[in-house]
Amino acid sequence: MVELLDNLYTKLDEREIVAGIYLDLQKAFDTVDHYILLNKVYKYGIRGKVWDWFKSYLTNRKQFVAIGDINSVTEVLYCGVPQGSILGPLLFFIYVNDIKIVSLIVMLSYLQMILMCLSPANQFIM
Repeated sequence: MVELLDNLYTKLDEREIVAGIYLDLQKAFDTVDHYILLNKVYKYGIRGKVWDWFKSYLTNRKQFVAIGDINSVTEVLYCGVPQGSILGPLLFFIYVNDIKIVSLIVMLSYLQMILMCLSPANQFIM
């Protein structure tokens, strides 16, 4: 963060225009499609027993809502990475890694917030 601010102030001292975009991706973790994610993991060369482990980790997850003594119907989840886990941010990064602008992104706070700063020369300020 200190390096980001130092580079930001340097660009401003050089009279360059700098724009900051803050994206809160906390709910984006819930949108990760397991099928697409597993295909991307495979594409990155993770295969065999390790791929099977990722598949086991993501598939057949179930969820229900409890309010007082009443529980909803249990449903199988086909999207989302476990939040609060060590693997959640890594899996989310794998999921979004092929987005064209990802080289312009600094991941902050376990990917729940993304800060992008661009200078006019289309150089990323990191």
